[in-house]
Amino acid sequence: RHSTAEYAFFRYTDNATIKNLTVRNVLTANQSALIRTMKGGTVDNCHADGSTTIKGGLIYETAVGNYTCNIINSTNKNNLNVTTRMGGIVRELGSSQNNFTNCQNFGNITSNTDFVGGIVGHNKDNSTLSATFYNCGNRGDIITTTNSYNTLCAGIAGRLNGTISYQYCYNTGTIKGAGGHIAGIFSSG
Repeated sequence: RHSTAEYAFFRYTDNATIKNLTVRNVLTANQSALIRTMKGGTVDNCHADGSTTIKGGLIYETAVGNYTCNIINSTNKNNLNVTTRMGGIVRELGSSQNNFTNCQNFGNITSNTDFVGGIVGHNKDNSTLSATFYNCGNRGDIITTTNSYNTLCAGIAGRLNGTISYQYCYNTGTIKGAGGHIAGIFSSG
């Protein structure tokens, strides 16, 4: 499907299951290709795919609160050129439990700010949460141009506070930043 949505294919989902959906050639989405706000539920085998550079990954945010969000077998192939914190799969985590299984980012991410990751950018407002990553990877180049000590940039997650666990995660992309904490997998956890 071609999309010219302002925010995403779905603006808001509430404990929904979304499966087997590919959003291609997003033209003007400012925040994400698939979901703006995910309030619990499951995204399974969903993909953002196309050659057009957009300003958001697959999902913009998981809602703040006691929700469980499962993102499974999903990918981002769009290149992201942003002026904000960003993740290839999810920009910002707010839910108490966030599970990523078999997720990959192939797109290049260029940002002029901090907290950038191939899978997740950061967690919302320094909230404490739980996040698991199993067999997740980044293949895109991630570049931040901000020159700040607080720059956190990595292949899987830029900045996460809370209980973080991961197995079989990898990064093959180039990670570059003008300052701060740059890492292949997690720059802060």
